[in-house]
Amino acid sequence: MGDGYIGISHSTVGRRQDHSVTGEGNTAIYRQRTDASIQGINPLSGATETIWKDAYTGAIAQIDIAHAAIHLGRYFSHSGVVSVLSGASYDHLIITPDVGGKSIHLRLFLFDSTNAPILHQLYEDTTVSNNGTVITGLNFNRTLPNATLGIYHTPTVTGTGTIIHTAQVTGSKQNGGAGQTSGTEWVLKQGAKYLSRVTNNSGLTASVGYVAEWYEL
Repeated sequence: MGDGYIGISHSTVGRRQDHSVTGEGNTAIYRQRTDASIQGINPLSGATETIWKDAYTGAIAQIDIAHAAIHLGRYFSHSGVVSVLSGASYDHLIITPDVGGKSIHLRLFLFDSTNAPILHQLYEDTTVSNNGTVITGLNFNRTLPNATLGIYHTPTVTGTGTIIHTAQVTGSKQNGGAGQTSGTEWVLKQGAKYLSRVTNNSGLTASVGYVAEWYEL
Protein backbone atom coordinates (compact mmCIF):
# COMPACT_ATOMS: atom_id res chain seq x y z
CA MET A 1 0.00 0.00 0.00
CA GLY A 2 1.63 3.26 -1.11
CA ASP A 3 2.04 6.50 0.78
CA GLY A 4 -1.12 8.53 0.99
CA TYR A 5 -3.41 5.66 0.08
CA ILE A 6 -6.61 5.45 2.10
CA GLY A 7 -9.16 2.65 1.71
CA ILE A 8 -12.71 3.07 3.04
CA SER A 9 -15.12 0.18 3.58
CA HIS A 10 -18.70 0.27 4.88
CA SER A 11 -20.73 -2.30 6.78
CA THR A 12 -24.10 -2.07 8.47
CA VAL A 13 -24.86 -4.03 11.66
CA GLY A 14 -28.47 -3.67 12.77
CA ARG A 15 -29.16 0.06 12.62
CA ARG A 16 -25.55 1.09 13.26
CA GLN A 17 -23.28 1.78 10.28
CA ASP A 18 -19.55 1.10 10.70
CA HIS A 19 -16.87 2.67 8.54
CA SER A 20 -13.26 1.47 8.59
CA VAL A 21 -10.58 3.90 7.47
CA THR A 22 -7.24 2.27 6.59
CA GLY A 23 -3.97 4.13 6.18
CA GLU A 24 -0.26 3.43 6.56
CA GLY A 25 0.08 0.81 9.35
CA ASN A 26 -3.17 1.51 11.19
CA THR A 27 -6.91 1.12 10.95
CA ALA A 28 -9.50 3.33 12.64
CA ILE A 29 -13.19 2.58 13.08
CA TYR A 30 -15.80 5.29 13.34
CA ARG A 31 -19.53 4.86 13.54
CA GLN A 32 -22.20 6.96 11.95
CA ARG A 33 -24.95 7.80 14.40
CA THR A 34 -28.35 6.35 13.51
CA ASP A 35 -31.58 6.01 15.47
CA ALA A 36 -31.77 2.83 17.56
CA SER A 37 -34.34 1.58 20.03
CA ILE A 38 -35.81 -1.53 21.61
CA GLN A 39 -39.07 -2.26 23.42
CA GLY A 40 -39.12 -2.90 27.17
CA ILE A 41 -41.36 -2.89 30.25
CA ASN A 42 -41.25 0.22 32.43
CA PRO A 43 -41.04 -1.10 36.05
CA LEU A 44 -42.76 2.02 37.41
CA SER A 45 -45.75 2.15 35.06
CA GLY A 46 -45.90 -1.47 33.88
CA ALA A 47 -46.33 -0.22 30.31
CA THR A 48 -44.39 -1.37 27.25
CA GLU A 49 -42.29 1.57 26.14
CA THR A 50 -39.52 2.47 23.74
CA ILE A 51 -36.04 2.19 25.27
CA TRP A 52 -33.51 4.29 23.42
CA LYS A 53 -29.99 3.03 22.76
CA ASP A 54 -26.87 5.08 22.19
CA ALA A 55 -26.08 4.76 18.49
CA TYR A 56 -22.32 4.96 19.02
CA THR A 57 -21.89 2.30 21.71
CA GLY A 58 -25.16 0.37 21.72
CA ALA A 59 -25.60 1.17 25.43
CA ILE A 60 -29.14 1.62 26.71
CA ALA A 61 -29.88 5.20 27.71
CA GLN A 62 -30.82 5.39 31.40
CA ILE A 63 -32.11 7.86 33.98
CA ASP A 64 -32.40 7.23 37.72
CA ILE A 65 -35.63 6.16 39.43
CA ALA A 66 -36.33 9.62 40.89
CA HIS A 67 -35.95 11.24 37.47
CA ALA A 68 -38.26 8.63 35.94
CA ALA A 69 -40.78 9.24 38.74
CA ILE A 70 -40.86 12.94 37.78
CA HIS A 71 -41.69 12.06 34.17
CA LEU A 72 -44.45 9.70 35.33
CA GLY A 73 -45.94 12.34 37.64
CA ARG A 74 -45.05 10.52 40.86
CA TYR A 75 -42.48 12.91 42.38
CA PHE A 76 -43.69 15.58 44.80
CA SER A 77 -42.55 18.40 47.04
CA HIS A 78 -43.66 20.63 49.86
CA SER A 79 -41.74 23.74 50.92
CA GLY A 80 -42.23 26.87 52.94
CA VAL A 81 -40.85 29.42 55.38
CA VAL A 82 -42.09 29.70 58.99
CA SER A 83 -41.21 31.86 62.01
CA VAL A 84 -40.23 29.75 65.03
CA LEU A 85 -39.79 31.29 68.49
CA SER A 86 -36.71 30.50 70.56
CA GLY A 87 -37.14 27.11 72.23
CA ALA A 88 -40.30 26.35 70.21
CA SER A 89 -40.95 23.67 67.60
CA TYR A 90 -42.79 23.51 64.29
CA ASP A 91 -44.42 20.21 63.34
CA HIS A 92 -45.53 18.44 60.18
CA LEU A 93 -47.63 15.27 60.28
CA ILE A 94 -47.24 12.71 57.48
CA ILE A 95 -49.92 10.02 57.06
CA THR A 96 -49.00 7.27 54.61
CA PRO A 97 -51.53 5.31 52.51
CA ASP A 98 -52.98 2.11 53.95
CA VAL A 99 -51.46 -1.29 53.18
CA GLY A 100 -52.00 -2.05 49.51
CA GLY A 101 -51.80 1.63 48.59
CA LYS A 102 -48.86 3.57 47.20
CA SER A 103 -45.38 3.18 48.69
CA ILE A 104 -43.90 6.49 49.93
CA HIS A 105 -40.18 7.08 49.32
CA LEU A 106 -39.11 10.12 51.34
CA ARG A 107 -35.92 11.47 49.74
CA LEU A 108 -35.03 14.86 51.14
CA PHE A 109 -35.31 17.26 54.04
CA LEU A 110 -33.53 20.55 53.42
CA PHE A 111 -33.53 23.37 55.98
CA ASP A 112 -32.10 26.85 56.39
CA SER A 113 -32.54 29.33 59.20
CA THR A 114 -31.77 32.94 59.93
CA ASN A 115 -30.53 31.83 63.37
CA ALA A 116 -28.94 28.59 64.49
CA PRO A 117 -28.69 25.90 65.65
CA ILE A 118 -31.98 24.25 64.75
CA LEU A 119 -32.75 20.57 65.32
CA HIS A 120 -34.69 18.31 62.95
CA GLN A 121 -36.21 15.03 64.16
CA LEU A 122 -38.33 12.44 62.35
CA TYR A 123 -40.60 10.17 64.42
CA GLU A 124 -42.54 7.04 63.43
CA ASP A 125 -45.90 5.83 64.81
CA THR A 126 -46.87 9.26 66.12
CA THR A 127 -50.26 9.72 67.79
CA VAL A 128 -52.36 12.87 67.51
CA SER A 129 -55.72 14.15 68.68
CA ASN A 130 -55.98 16.45 65.65
CA ASN A 131 -54.21 16.16 62.31
CA GLY A 132 -53.82 19.91 61.89
CA THR A 133 -54.10 21.87 58.66
CA VAL A 134 -53.94 19.91 55.41
CA ILE A 135 -51.16 20.65 52.91
CA THR A 136 -51.02 19.79 49.20
CA GLY A 137 -47.84 18.15 47.94
CA LEU A 138 -47.05 19.60 44.53
CA ASN A 139 -46.29 17.40 41.53
CA PHE A 140 -42.93 18.07 39.82
CA ASN A 141 -44.70 17.18 36.57
CA ARG A 142 -47.07 20.10 36.34
CA THR A 143 -49.25 18.41 33.71
CA LEU A 144 -50.43 15.77 36.23
CA PRO A 145 -52.34 15.71 39.57
CA ASN A 146 -50.77 16.56 42.93
CA ALA A 147 -49.80 14.14 45.71
CA THR A 148 -52.06 11.67 47.48
CA LEU A 149 -49.81 11.55 50.59
CA GLY A 150 -51.46 13.10 53.63
CA ILE A 151 -49.42 16.05 54.96
CA TYR A 152 -50.50 18.47 57.68
CA HIS A 153 -48.91 21.29 59.64
CA THR A 154 -49.34 22.14 63.33
CA PRO A 155 -51.00 18.88 64.44
CA THR A 156 -51.94 18.29 68.08
CA VAL A 157 -49.39 15.65 69.10
CA THR A 158 -50.23 13.31 71.98
CA GLY A 159 -47.28 10.94 71.50
CA THR A 160 -44.21 11.56 69.32
CA GLY A 161 -43.54 7.85 68.70
CA THR A 162 -40.17 6.29 67.87
CA ILE A 163 -37.42 8.64 66.71
CA ILE A 164 -35.77 7.37 63.53
CA HIS A 165 -33.75 10.37 62.36
CA THR A 166 -32.03 13.32 64.06
CA ALA A 167 -29.91 16.07 62.53
CA GLN A 168 -28.79 19.55 63.56
CA VAL A 169 -28.36 22.53 61.28
CA THR A 170 -25.52 24.58 62.69
CA GLY A 171 -24.35 28.14 62.18
CA SER A 172 -24.30 31.27 64.31
CA LYS A 173 -26.92 33.57 65.75
CA GLN A 174 -25.68 36.27 63.39
CA ASN A 175 -25.29 34.19 60.22
CA GLY A 176 -27.81 31.37 60.58
CA GLY A 177 -27.20 28.04 58.91
CA ALA A 178 -28.33 25.60 56.25
CA GLY A 179 -28.12 21.87 55.74
CA GLN A 180 -29.59 18.76 54.19
CA THR A 181 -30.75 16.43 56.93
CA SER A 182 -31.57 13.29 54.95
CA GLY A 183 -29.36 11.47 52.50
CA THR A 184 -30.77 8.84 50.14
CA GLU A 185 -34.35 8.00 51.07
CA TRP A 186 -36.68 6.51 53.65
CA VAL A 187 -39.28 3.97 52.47
CA LEU A 188 -42.09 4.73 54.92
CA LYS A 189 -44.40 2.13 56.45
CA GLN A 190 -47.89 1.97 55.03
CA GLY A 191 -50.81 3.04 57.18
CA ALA A 192 -48.56 4.93 59.60
CA LYS A 193 -48.19 8.42 61.01
CA TYR A 194 -44.84 10.25 60.99
CA LEU A 195 -43.87 13.48 62.73
CA SER A 196 -41.32 15.86 61.24
CA ARG A 197 -40.31 18.34 63.98
CA VAL A 198 -38.03 21.37 63.74
CA THR A 199 -36.89 22.90 67.06
CA ASN A 200 -35.27 26.33 67.31
CA ASN A 201 -32.36 26.19 69.78
CA SER A 202 -30.72 29.45 68.69
CA GLY A 203 -31.90 31.62 71.58
CA LEU A 204 -33.58 34.00 69.11
CA THR A 205 -36.66 33.91 66.91
CA ALA A 206 -35.71 32.24 63.62
CA SER A 207 -37.14 32.28 60.14
CA VAL A 208 -36.85 28.66 59.02
CA GLY A 209 -37.11 27.57 55.41
CA TYR A 210 -37.69 23.92 54.55
CA VAL A 211 -38.09 21.58 51.56
CA ALA A 212 -39.35 17.99 51.58
CA GLU A 213 -39.35 15.76 48.51
CA TRP A 214 -40.72 12.26 47.94
CA TYR A 215 -42.01 9.94 45.26
CA GLU A 216 -44.98 7.56 45.31
CA LEU A 217 -44.88 4.11 43.67
